[in-house]
Amino acid sequence: MYYDVLIVGAGVAGLTAALELHRAGKKVLILEATDRVGGRIATDEVDGYLLDRGFQVLLSAYPETQRYLNYSKLNLQHFGAGALLMNKGNKDLFADPLRHPSHVFSSMLSSVGSLQDKLKLFWLKQEVKSTPIDDLFKTPEQSTYDKLKEIGFSEKIIRNFFRPFFGGIFLERELYTSSRMFMFVFKMFSESWASLPAGGMQAIPFQLAAQLPPETIRLNHRVKFIDNNVVTISGGEELNAHKILVATEACGLVQDYLPQIKTACLGTTNIYFWSDKSPMRGAWIMLNTEPKAFVNNVAVLTEVNRSYAPRGKHLISVSCNGVVEENTQAAIKRVKQELHPYFGEKVQHWHHLKTYKIRYALPEQMHVQHQIAASSLRIKNDIFMCGDFLLNGSINGAIRSGALVADAILKH
Repeated sequence: MYYDVLIVGAGVAGLTAALELHRAGKKVLILEATDRVGGRIATDEVDGYLLDRGFQVLLSAYPETQRYLNYSKLNLQHFGAGALLMNKGNKDLFADPLRHPSHVFSSMLSSVGSLQDKLKLFWLKQEVKSTPIDDLFKTPEQSTYDKLKEIGFSEKIIRNFFRPFFGGIFLERELYTSSRMFMFVFKMFSESWASLPAGGMQAIPFQLAAQLPPETIRLNHRVKFIDNNVVTISGGEELNAHKILVATEACGLVQDYLPQIKTACLGTTNIYFWSDKSPMRGAWIMLNTEPKAFVNNVAVLTEVNRSYAPRGKHLISVSCNGVVEENTQAAIKRVKQELHPYFGEKVQHWHHLKTYKIRYALPEQMHVQHQIAASSLRIKNDIFMCGDFLLNGSINGAIRSGALVADAILKH
C-alpha cells in the first residue's frame, strides 16, 4: 500500500504532524517501535499508582497545547504557584502573593532572598507577561545565570530559588540553559498553572492519538532503515510513501541521516514512594536549596490529583539531580537520609514503588528557537524531521515542531 506520508515515531511531535496531515486529507501511517504512543511522555500503572516516567507537568499556558488539547477532558489539577523551600532542616513557603493572597505576608518575609529580589521578581513577571513569545525568542542569547545577574538578582535568591526550581525544569543546576528558554518558561508559569491530568501525563498523547483514525497508528513496528521513499521495518516488510517524516529523538534515526545534528541531552532520576499518610499538606513542589543536594525536588502528587493513587494512599515523587549511578537501594537510602530533617521518621514509612533512570529526558538547551525555516525540517529530498530538539525542550516545542513540519510537507 502506498501512503502520502509515513511517520516514524508516535511522540507528541509525530502525532501532531499526523493530525494536521490527516485534516488536510492525506493518507498517513505512524510506525511506533514501542507498545504505546507518547514517546517520552509516558505513564506506568503499578499496583494502582500512576507513575509518570520522570516528574513532568503541563503548563496550561502553552499555546500549542491550548490549540490541540481539550483541557476539560484532561481534568487538570494544579500545583500551587510557588514552592516550599527546604533549607538546613527548615521549610519556607514562597508563594505568588497575587494568586495566593493568604500567603502574602509569609512570602514577603521568606528568607529566599531580599525584598529587592522579590520586587524584581514581580517586575520580571509583568515584563514577560506583556512580551509576545516570538519576541522573547528573538532576544540575545546568554545563559540563564548571566540573565539573572544582568537583571540584578542576588546570589542568595539564585541559590535558594532559581537553581533548584529551574534546575529541576532544565535538569541542570548550573543554569547554562538559554536565557530565552528561561524567559519563555517564566512567562508560562506567570500566566498559568503547573498541572497534572487525571490518568497521568500519558493522557496528553492519548488525547492527540484519539483524534486520529485507529488504523493510522501501528504499534510495535520498529523501523530498521529508510531508503528514499521506502521504509523497512523489523521483519523485512517494506512500506512506500511520497514523503517520510522522522519524528524520533535526535539520537535516533535522525542522527543516522544527519550525523551533525546536535544530540547532547540531559538526564534525571525519578524515585516513587507510596505512603498511608501524606507527608505534607498542600499542592506544593518542595525544592532542596542545598548546593550539593542529592535530591532536587519532592512532590506529593496525590495532593494535586487524587487519580494518581488508590483511595486512602498517597504517591510521593522524588527527583534527583542527574542520572544516579548507584544501585536503587543505595539511592533510596540517600533520599531518606537527606529528607529526614524535613519529614522526620515519616520517611521510614515511605514504601518504594519504582525508580526511573532517564538518560535522555531533555535535549540540551544552550540554543533554542521558536521559529524554524522549512528547509531546516528536511533531511533530504522527501525525508523530513520534527522534534523538540529542533526548537526547544518542552511539550509546547514538540507539538509546535510537528505542526510546522506538517505545513512544510503540505507545501513541498
